[in-house]
Amino acid sequence: MRRAPCLLVLLFLVISCTQTPAETASVPTVALATVEPATATPPADTPIPTPEPLRPSDIFARLSPSLAHISTASGSGSGALLKSGYVLTNAHVVWPYETANITFPGGKAISDVPLAAVDSLLDLALMGPVDTDAVERDIAVVAGLDRYQTVTWALKRDPARGVGLRVRGRVKSFAPPFMMLGVNLENTTSSDFRITATARYLTFDVLGSGSELRVDGTIGSDPAFAAELYRPIGPTPLFLAPYGAVGKVTFNLIDDDAVIARYD
Repeated sequence: MRRAPCLLVLLFLVISCTQTPAETASVPTVALATVEPATATPPADTPIPTPEPLRPSDIFARLSPSLAHISTASGSGSGALLKSGYVLTNAHVVWPYETANITFPGGKAISDVPLAAVDSLLDLALMGPVDTDAVERDIAVVAGLDRYQTVTWALKRDPARGVGLRVRGRVKSFAPPFMMLGVNLENTTSSDFRITATARYLTFDVLGSGSELRVDGTIGSDPAFAAELYRPIGPTPLFLAPYGAVGKVTFNLIDDDAVIARYD
């Protein structure tokens, strides 16, 4: 009777050890699709026109009007004309002077251009200002008066009045006033001659700068006298030009190479 419990326990253990495990449910396999990022198709390249390179002659033609040759009593150098009218150069080019002579392409020369500013640390200097176009227009007006053989100008620095313009003109040896003489011979018929002598006197600045006086005289067969005065009105295009004349004019009535009538 005592062996029964042992057999039951052993049988239970055998049954427990030999029990088949439950089948595991299979998990379906999902195939992962490979997703590649979409790439945009690049647009066709738009051709960009490439400008033609400038030739050395073109570069020189564009830059040369601004180039300046600067000279002093002890040396020379180069500079560049700025839009403001100043000439930029190196400080050692003009040191130790306060002025320098500047020559531009084409032979345009400016004497005694003052030193406006200097930076010795950066070795830079400003000369001027130089407004060559405005000065040339004013000088052209003076030269156009036809009384100077040459006209030159230079910028000068005055301690009290600042930078100024000095103009020098060489007066012509044949400058006004003028006296012009002439003789007029007129043959109306084979036996009739008329001779007149004429003279013209021309002078300037009688009634201010730019004024002109012209006097004409004629003696002989047809004596005459005339005078005209020209006077500009300030800087405007207006002017006064009074004119007066008196004289004798002879008209001949000719028939078959013979004077049949004369009218004075």
